[in-house]
Formats: sequence, structure tokens, C-alpha cells
Amino acid sequence: NVDSAVVASPPPSQVRREAVIPAQQKNSCNVSQEHLELDGAVVMDGIGKRGLSLSADDCCAKCAAVRGCNVWVACMQEASCGHQCWLKWTPTPASPSWRGKGSGVPWVSGVLHKDVPEMVPDLTDAELAPISAVALRTPQGDIKI
Repeated sequence: NVDSAVVASPPPSQVRREAVIPAQQKNSCNVSQEHLELDGAVVMDGIGKRGLSLSADDCCAKCAAVRGCNVWVACMQEASCGHQCWLKWTPTPASPSWRGKGSGVPWVSGVLHKDVPEMVPDLTDAELAPISAVALRTPQGDIKI
């Protein structure tokens, strides 16, 4: 549990775009930025009974294994925010937005260049012709369209 000493992130209206990840370092869990909280749509949160509580290395590895995750943030200071790990998604992992930056930010963040729109192949009509149904797997069963 995290107490009232939690360091709040700025509201979404204050999100900035400045974090740039060098191309040769994409997809590496060895590359992270301390005192930076990257923004993105939440894939898995880091609070509550089902929240992730992982080290920065494990948080990155979890992001690498989860489809739809290409941004991860992990808390570095137990007193500030526990051992939270948040998995997120952004359409621009090479230049993600950030919510907090500087020495007072207790987060370490990283990106993985995966699961982005430009990586989805464009299929030709001939490649699509044999497909007659699409199934979405859910915990309650498959939904076929």
C-alpha cells in the first residue's frame, strides 16, 4: 500500500513531448531514464490488488512480454510510490510524451519499439480473400466476427 506521501504526476494537460530515445537503443531493457515518468495509455496499472509491483528491470521485461505495451515506468523510491510498475502504450515510442521530469520525480522509464501502427503490415486483397472470420479471444471465450 502507498501512503499519502505519493508524488502526484502533473495533469494530462501539462504532458510534454521531449523524451527522445536514440534509434540504436530501442527495445533494450538495459536502457532507461531515471527521474522521468513517461506518458501513455495504461495497459496494466501499478496500484491495487492486481497492480504490478516490480523492479525497473522486471517492469521492462513484463512490458516486453505484454502485447500492446511499449512504455514502462517503475517507481524508484519505496517511500514515494512503493514498487509500482505501470505498463503503457504510445503510438510514438521513439519520442514519447512525459508527465514528470527532474530530480523530484521518483520514476524510472523506458520504451520498447514494438506494437506501433507502422508495424502493422498492409495486406493485399489477395491475402485477405481467404480470411472469412476473425476471432477475438477473451477470458469469457472467443468472439467471432
